[in-house]
Amino acid sequence: MRFVLLAALCFLIPTQARAWGERGHNAIARVAAMELDACGLGLSEKYREKDAEPPGPEGYFRGKALELGHLANIPDISWRKLGPEVQALNAPTHFLNADNWTDDMLSLPLDYADEKKSAEGKLGRFDHKPIDAFESGTLIWRAQQFYDLMAASYKKASGEAPGSKEFVADVQQALVYGGLMAHFIGDASQPFHNTFDHDGYGTGEGGIHSYFETAVLNEESPKLELDVFAEAPKMCRKYNLWDKMDAAKKSGKPGAFMARALAADAYAKLKDLRADDDSLIVVKSTTAADGKPIPAKRVSPLKAEPKLEPLIEEQLSLSAATLAMLWRSAWEEGGKPDLSKAGYGDYALEPPFVVPDYDPDAVARLRAEVKAKAEKKN
Repeated sequence: MRFVLLAALCFLIPTQARAWGERGHNAIARVAAMELDACGLGLSEKYREKDAEPPGPEGYFRGKALELGHLANIPDISWRKLGPEVQALNAPTHFLNADNWTDDMLSLPLDYADEKKSAEGKLGRFDHKPIDAFESGTLIWRAQQFYDLMAASYKKASGEAPGSKEFVADVQQALVYGGLMAHFIGDASQPFHNTFDHDGYGTGEGGIHSYFETAVLNEESPKLELDVFAEAPKMCRKYNLWDKMDAAKKSGKPGAFMARALAADAYAKLKDLRADDDSLIVVKSTTAADGKPIPAKRVSPLKAEPKLEPLIEEQLSLSAATLAMLWRSAWEEGGKPDLSKAGYGDYALEPPFVVPDYDPDAVARLRAEVKAKAEKKN
């Protein structure tokens, strides 16, 4: 029965593209922006005491918190509407099905080319099909792509006159890439974005994905964001993010390194999350006669909220603290342009889709497949 249910997952993979719902992604980005010094460097306070705007990202990001919260949702609420081609390229960037071939998320290569090579010729232990590195999920490498783009934009700004039109535009572009990166750092902390059994059908918990990340989270009071804000600094200590970030910088792939760390931690929490969910299920999931999955029946999200709230808050807080570190690192790598001269720029309402650049072969193949299907349909 388990493998019959897992087979049904093939029809559900596109639903993985949403994590934490709009509120969760927004909270992660806004908290990171308001608490950019979450890990206790004391930089914000030093400048506030002098009634001066810090040249680093603290003041600039604080003023952009709402825009960053909006940008963190673009990969879900905007890019998902751009048609079959974008959907084919976008969907696999939100998850990581690595447990289909390994028990050790931390063994995944930080360089995507190495990952693609290592997956070649392997069969998935759950679907028993040849592993397609791209379609099996590229979450951590997508995070690295946006980190690199953010750092490159800052580097470009560093070569411009502070306050000039070009400088402001470059800094704003860095902010856009940082906001988009926020989405994938958030995805990495959602346990069910890091498993082949992404919606719980393999364990009779069908429908857990959206129940956990959206339905229950939406029952949280407005105090949620305040709690995440308060918890973010604690996550730095609990998970020793300072040492992790140092190792991430030395690796040359900070975005992928930190996203991988989040993914590994989230995957390790699946067992406890499933145990909590079991206590909330009234009727286990199953499959209908025609093979279609039937979701589990659970207690109302409002009743489940007290049980699942601690894990939700911890994961959101951990993501926010990690994101704040990555934003600062990208600014440092980009030459530390004086962001007090950046102004506000144009609000990035609907940034264009950014094609995953780390697997051009997969991009070309998927584009050809979408085109062929459209031509056949017509």
